Amino acid sequence: MSSHIPLRGVKVTLCFVVACLLACALPAPALAGSDVPRIGPGPIVRSDDGVYKGIPYAAPPVGELRWRPPQPAVAWTEPREFDEFGPQCPQPDADDATSEDCLTVNIWTPDDRDGAKLPVMVFIHGGAFAGGAGSLPLYDGAKLAEAGVVVVTMNYRLGALGFLAHPALSAESGQGVSGNYGLLDQRAALAFVRDNIAAFGGNPKNITVFGQSAGAASILLHLTSPGSQGLFHRAVLQSPVGPGALRPLRTPERGVVPAEEIGRRVAARLGADTAPDVLSALRAASVEDILAASRPGDEAGLEVAGILCSPTVDGVVVPGRPVDMIREGRHARIPLVLGTVANEGSLFLPGLRPAVTSAADYRRLVEKWFGPDAKKVLALRPGTASAWRADLERVVTVRWFEALARFLSREWARSSSPCFLYRLDRPLPESALSILADEAGDEAGAASPTSAGVPHSADIFPVFGYMPWYLGFDGADRDFSKVMRASWTGFAATGQPAGQGRPVWPRFDPGRPARMEFGPAGGASAGMRDVPDDPLCSLVERAWDTTMY
Repeated sequence: MSSHIPLRGVKVTLCFVVACLLACALPAPALAGSDVPRIGPGPIVRSDDGVYKGIPYAAPPVGELRWRPPQPAVAWTEPREFDEFGPQCPQPDADDATSEDCLTVNIWTPDDRDGAKLPVMVFIHGGAFAGGAGSLPLYDGAKLAEAGVVVVTMNYRLGALGFLAHPALSAESGQGVSGNYGLLDQRAALAFVRDNIAAFGGNPKNITVFGQSAGAASILLHLTSPGSQGLFHRAVLQSPVGPGALRPLRTPERGVVPAEEIGRRVAARLGADTAPDVLSALRAASVEDILAASRPGDEAGLEVAGILCSPTVDGVVVPGRPVDMIREGRHARIPLVLGTVANEGSLFLPGLRPAVTSAADYRRLVEKWFGPDAKKVLALRPGTASAWRADLERVVTVRWFEALARFLSREWARSSSPCFLYRLDRPLPESALSILADEAGDEAGAASPTSAGVPHSADIFPVFGYMPWYLGFDGADRDFSKVMRASWTGFAATGQPAGQGRPVWPRFDPGRPARMEFGPAGGASAGMRDVPDDPLCSLVERAWDTTMY
């Protein structure tokens, strides 16, 4: 299974796709004021269409800066134009040119500014911490900006370049830790937005961060990291990945290989482990060799998407497991929107390891995942000969995504912080679904609207308004997208994801759990529904403490 489905979203390979996007983009007026606005690193040329692409927020993390925290962007003195996206961060099977010099942000400003300080929405892309870019057409911010918000997307270091830990890297850090460089990049980008967004009409005191899949998991880590506090004021978590995407730093726990051991293995594959200076040898290695040496293998030790290099519970950047910290009340008290799609697990099934191709395989996987609670899980989802695939999809959906969403909603409400829960139930057109299935590694093309349902990443299309006709979207889809986008931008503006012309969306109440269901059966755009009780969620939570990190 491709590890890039969450974060690279749509793999665009035809030039006419980009051309259509550019042709359909509505121009925004230039920023008011000087023709040469100034941001921290230097002056910029005012954009005629209100879009700024490829602005560096940190110095290129190359040479001696590889595997170090991000440093301030290199200053400039002459006005610079920012009308082209920067390169994507190095990753396998990239959609466009890549470079280690990739730490940039992109900014969309709206048509009608009226001189006001506008709400800001900063998006963190997904991609299993191994792929994706803020410049992908799927993440074009123009449609969101039309609602009167400033939209920002970012790149951050990925894979081994973003998350490699190694004892020698920990020793040189001064804090005794290594491995979370991609998270530190995200933090630096958020700080850059806070310090500079006023030059683009944004309000630095009203920043909403939103992300999908690994991007949402990243936000969860920032919500529980003291070093990220105060950089944003609201958050939207779309399909946050469960605890099985994190590693301990040094000591194996719950069967998970620690990050420093992964680093040793990568160094050995590169031949750097026997060098007189291991770090110099690692920093001299080519990007291509690093990508090859860090491809996931059987030793990955994590369930989710075969991730090899991922965020590390290091005690500093990530002080502890988020579920533990949230149980203890050690998290930011800010308003939260979070939710899932109906069939999160459907496109992940072909990539499960070991492979699951029969009812007997399904039962063995349940026994491995749930240990002493396996019999209870099988009583709920027995995996009969005719239903094992559907039961497997439900177990993966709950284990990796839905149980976490319900847990977060409950705990956020207990902390007296506003929380709004949702679920997306609207299927995609078959052409759009086929793109997600291809990204998931469905070489046989087995995914269909019937088998895939509403799969992981389906929410990106309506949230960003990416509704091109050549993917099968029609006018009803675009009208639906407006409802969902209005909830997101309304939340960014006021902290309440509702308003004129939108369904009433009350905050989550653990005493009577309900969620906003977008596109439920029956044809309505959205409506509140009670959350059905599912004992499987409780069994998954129990498993977090015994079989998952």
